[in-house]
Amino acid sequence: MMLSHFERKVWIIIRNTLHTKKEISVKELSIRTGRKKRVIMGALRGLRAKEYIDWELEKPDNIRLADAWRPKQPDEDDKAIQRFMAFWSGGKF
Repeated sequence: MMLSHFERKVWIIIRNTLHTKKEISVKELSIRTGRKKRVIMGALRGLRAKEYIDWELEKPDNIRLADAWRPKQPDEDDKAIQRFMAFWSGGKF
């Protein structure tokens, strides 16, 4: 499903913030987007319905990325490739 422009904006803010911090609040989203809390809540409902985030209305500040959108941990093959590239590039890979 496609996201509206505002849902996409909120999604990008959430994704980028959760990669650097542990959590983001509805108040912080309101400040960053310049929109009121009710508009943010509507966007969060839409993102939850489209399975972009895990979020509950009862705990509005507990916003998490859905499993499909979480960054994956490198597996052993990725680590082996990184070691190989580091070896042949003189450790500058």
